[in-house]
Amino acid sequence: MADALQLAPADETFTVAVSAKLTHADYTVGWICALPCELAAALAVLDERHEVLVNLPGDTNIYNYGRISGHNVVISSLPNGVYGTTEATAVAIRMLNAFRSITIPLMVGIGGGVPSSRNDIRLADLVVSVPTPDCPAVIQYDYGKTVESGTFERKGHLNKPCLQLLTAVANVRADGLSTKTKIPLIIENILSRSLGREYDYPTDKDILYEPDCEHVSELSKCRKCGPRKPITRPSRLVDLDTEYKPKSAALHRPPLMAHYGPIASANQVMKNGRIRDQIAKPLGILCFEMEAAGLMDNFPCLVIRGVSDYCDARKMKTFQNYAAVVAAAYTKHLLSKVPLQDQEQVQAAKDHFDAVGLGHRLMTIRNPHPNTCSWLFQHPVYEDWLDDSHFTRHHGFLWIKGKPGAGKSTLMKFIRKHFDSQSAVSQTSLISFFFNARGSDLEKSTVGMWRSLLSQLLNAMPSLQMSIDWSCLPAARQEWSLESLQRLFVTMVEQLGQQPLLCLIDALDESPEDDIRTMVGVFEEIGRLNSSGASRVRVLWSSRYYPHISIRYGNEIRLDETTGHSQDMKHYIDTELGAEENELLDDIKAQIFIKSRGIFLWIVLVINILRKEYDHGRIIAMQKKLKVLPEKLTDLFREIVLRDMDNLDEFLLCIQWVLYSLRPLDGTEFYTAMASGLDEEVLLARPSKSTSSVVVPRYVTSSSKGLAELNHQFSSQARVQFIHESVREFLMQDGSMQNVWSGFSALSPGSSHEQLKVCCIRFLAHVQSSIRTSLSFNEIVAEWPFATYAMSNMLAHAEEACRLGYPQITLLDKRVFTYWYGIRLQHGLCPTNFYPTTPNGRLLCCLACDDLPTLLSTQLSRTLSSNTREHFTLPLYCAMKHQSVGAIRVLLLPATEIPDLLIDDLCESFRRKPPTGSESFLSWFQRQGKKELGRHLLRCDERICRHGPTEILNLAAAHG
Repeated sequence: MADALQLAPADETFTVAVSAKLTHADYTVGWICALPCELAAALAVLDERHEVLVNLPGDTNIYNYGRISGHNVVISSLPNGVYGTTEATAVAIRMLNAFRSITIPLMVGIGGGVPSSRNDIRLADLVVSVPTPDCPAVIQYDYGKTVESGTFERKGHLNKPCLQLLTAVANVRADGLSTKTKIPLIIENILSRSLGREYDYPTDKDILYEPDCEHVSELSKCRKCGPRKPITRPSRLVDLDTEYKPKSAALHRPPLMAHYGPIASANQVMKNGRIRDQIAKPLGILCFEMEAAGLMDNFPCLVIRGVSDYCDARKMKTFQNYAAVVAAAYTKHLLSKVPLQDQEQVQAAKDHFDAVGLGHRLMTIRNPHPNTCSWLFQHPVYEDWLDDSHFTRHHGFLWIKGKPGAGKSTLMKFIRKHFDSQSAVSQTSLISFFFNARGSDLEKSTVGMWRSLLSQLLNAMPSLQMSIDWSCLPAARQEWSLESLQRLFVTMVEQLGQQPLLCLIDALDESPEDDIRTMVGVFEEIGRLNSSGASRVRVLWSSRYYPHISIRYGNEIRLDETTGHSQDMKHYIDTELGAEENELLDDIKAQIFIKSRGIFLWIVLVINILRKEYDHGRIIAMQKKLKVLPEKLTDLFREIVLRDMDNLDEFLLCIQWVLYSLRPLDGTEFYTAMASGLDEEVLLARPSKSTSSVVVPRYVTSSSKGLAELNHQFSSQARVQFIHESVREFLMQDGSMQNVWSGFSALSPGSSHEQLKVCCIRFLAHVQSSIRTSLSFNEIVAEWPFATYAMSNMLAHAEEACRLGYPQITLLDKRVFTYWYGIRLQHGLCPTNFYPTTPNGRLLCCLACDDLPTLLSTQLSRTLSSNTREHFTLPLYCAMKHQSVGAIRVLLLPATEIPDLLIDDLCESFRRKPPTGSESFLSWFQRQGKKELGRHLLRCDERICRHGPTEILNLAAAHG
């Protein structure tokens, strides 16, 4: 379909070029071109030119920077003399890696037109890639296979241009049909101000020949076939009765026509009219070119081509310059129709997703034992799942199920590592999430899962952000709902098209069942896309045999019914207990395997128990001990605890630290934390760096009675963790430990957080009294690594203890508090521009910064004061600066009357423009137009007494 682009009044001017230097994150328009004339035309339409930025390491692209209609534009061209889809792909990938904020991708230049009876395409016309009901916007016409009949069948589907650009195209088309377009004036400005008349419409005639000669020749007369026959076409006349009067040099330019439809792309030049029509006619193709097919999947661009030839033997180059100018002018006008994006909103959404990550769970999972887990790749159910031709049967789903401790998470980690190493070859993007029932709220919820998956998807394929209409999504400080996250994920999957994606989700049983059912429903919607051929997404879940959720389509592997998994367990037993032939030992190995009932962890624990007898060659003793060991995993844990009743206080504190520490401790931190709670003298005799690698692991094992270990799979240092999550479940069972020893009643959350707070305070008191005051905090941490944890989390443990019923009468004595606050002040964790002068004011500010509402409320009620600055203004300033929502609610009592969105808006206003040094919050609320908050404060008698009567009367008058 063609649209006539009418002429507009001469009101469009180019701004004066201004030199500006921005950052990579500021550029949202990515513009790629192939030829020098296309690059020259692109630079000519910039409103401003920007300073060049330094390329990222390994980026060989050359970029030009500028602005059009408020959009920051980065332009790159293919290397001179190098064309085609492969090089275009490389340029686009490098651009996207460097400029991760690009949401408007463009491929602008020249192409070969396909004139027909339906489309009167002329030289210097425009062709814009737009999908039709029967055809995508860009077709790779050389990708497919030749079948027995000799016909060529195309395979695969390329991605479509991003919706934002297609919407802008619709607006440009509306301009051409109703009002008068500015494109001819843009062309005139380009030619008169920048490029000169060598880029103007050429004097050569626009002649279209019949496609009746198969011989390639640029001569109008073929030696074999004789003179070529031109096609008679009606002339296009310039309408001189318009508001725009072109200069005399432009009178010979024909009216501009834009055509919208599919564009064909391949790694070859089309120079044959007969083949051109043979390919184009069935699909309605309007143009042939050589780059777009390499871009669409990674860089879903709008392709804009000025017609420079007819893809026939007479492939003229005289129209290339002007065709490039026409394409660039159209692009400039198009960008004026694209709304400007709030980049802060986009970045805030990305940061919101990034806040989850993969969590600690993945790092806490043990690596598989050597020569295990690889059986999965030969399993027929797994192979069927990988078969593209079976999507209609399994919809891309595979569910691995097993008993607690069977090794599901270890297998999932193995699969993830395998696919991660193969992703570059298979070009399959990998995203994953490992639920963690004992982690943060986000680590054990489907909200956290969706946020993590979205973050990984955007990082793996930055081009996906171009498919998102960010303006329709939640604002920067608002919480994303579960439904909005799910819709966005499905939208991204739809945009992936045929790009393969693998999604691994481990431990579904560690999230609430209703949430998992909803999640499975969303993935079943994606499964229907898989079945229809619209996407290639494979989803691999793992869980125990509950939750009992059935899916209509999908494959399933049950570990305890799998021969390969059984062989792995037998292999582990042989490796740990020796492979030599011994009839009695072989019987012991067989009994271990039988009693395990498919639970790998049971085997690991039992072999550890039997190892002492094995090392001394006491095979009979091994057999006797094995007979009395319980088969149930939880009973085995109890047996381990009851093996001896020594050092139960130490065992209790160890379990408290592993269960309730706010982050996993490394070995040295754990050793110091234990010493702080047990015996201060141990602090002075802590192991040296040369011996800690031996002493600390032994101490972790002995103090936990073998239920905890140092995990060396963390990226920085080995961390203390339980040998398996089922240990945590056993210890958290109501009454399970009190039946062993009454002292284990202290394992309750409130009592444990109180004990860990005491450990932190004892440690800080010891450090304050025993080290040189001249040491900086970094020097203290170098000598006492636990200092970082104690300094950061002491109040957080007190908050949890207070929330759970343990009153915090005196948090810190004056001496320790002064030292502790001074360290916080050094590291910017306390306000410096509004410095509290009293110890209580400093404590309130710290509680507000750290968002500890229970402690803050308790401390406020205990220390009512008329000192408004110390007890209200400064804590509220700290709370809003650190976006501490809970603390804000406490300070703006009664909290229940303040909507969540109002507090979000308050924090955002504070971030943009906080109160000045002498300005009260009442005045700031008034200046910010927060009338609802102003009325709320006037209703809070307790807070009104802290402000002067004049200020209150002024505010009351302003707010009615």
